[in-house]
Amino acid sequence: MTKFLKGNGMLKLFSVLVAILLWLYVVQIENPQFEVSVQGVAVRLMNEGQLKANNLMIVEQSAETMNLRLKGKRQSVIGLKSSDVSASIDVETIQQPGSYSFSPQLSFPDDTISVLEKEPRSITITVDAKETRTFDITTETVGVAKDGYYAERPVADMKEVQVTGPAITLDQIAKISASVDLDGAVKDIKKKVKLKIWTKDGTELQSDQVELAVSVVALECRVYPTKQLTLKYDVTGSLDVEGYSLKETTISNPTVIVAGRAEQLEKLETINVGTFDLSEVTLQNSKQVFSIPLPESIISVDGIKNVSIEAVLVSD
Repeated sequence: MTKFLKGNGMLKLFSVLVAILLWLYVVQIENPQFEVSVQGVAVRLMNEGQLKANNLMIVEQSAETMNLRLKGKRQSVIGLKSSDVSASIDVETIQQPGSYSFSPQLSFPDDTISVLEKEPRSITITVDAKETRTFDITTETVGVAKDGYYAERPVADMKEVQVTGPAITLDQIAKISASVDLDGAVKDIKKKVKLKIWTKDGTELQSDQVELAVSVVALECRVYPTKQLTLKYDVTGSLDVEGYSLKETTISNPTVIVAGRAEQLEKLETINVGTFDLSEVTLQNSKQVFSIPLPESIISVDGIKNVSIEAVLVSD
């Protein structure tokens, strides 16, 4: 210790103390200018209530955060966080639909802080008129019923729904759908399902800017067993075509597939479509068309509603 004091150790210690004091002086007293970067400063929108009062909605905002390069006293900017910086846009001046460019208003804990750079330099806000429109609800099925069964188109407990949102978004809506999954069903299905919004390009619209007055509806889908029935007909009159005789009569569709309640189908084996009158047959017109008289509550599964009966003639 004595050697340290007699040597230059004391001088070195003194130098260190002086350096520390000088550093403290510079930092605490002089407080020199310093540059820092602050990332992800949130941009707040002010007076959005005025937009609602003007029946307007924001449909797009080009950026929701900003990156800043700041300059200020060292003590003011060291450790500065994005939450310490306020960036705001006042949308009160927007009175009609359109796109508007704003330079966010910035504020800092210390008024001596200045902005060297900011990205983006401006933010574009697009607004549109807020509208409410009424759309029909389209009911649909997904998948198929079990083989030998037929599912009718589902019926919803309401036929239409009101949708509120920006006009530009509502213009893109193609339909509002409610669907039920058949998944091999053999009996009626009753359930509540969520409505889906579909755009004109076939994609589902998922936007927090669009609001359905009712988001869930009750669906009922009736499922019936099917049965193949034979179509019959009667023949009356006599052929009166000179030089020709009747070979046979034929029907375009000898069978039809129908659906209905099991107790109804049990009573059905054939359906008589009508009477074919041979006296009305000519060479130019040897066919007669008949509608298929299905009993009430019986459904044509294959979609055949009419059949034609033809007289096949042969020359004598």
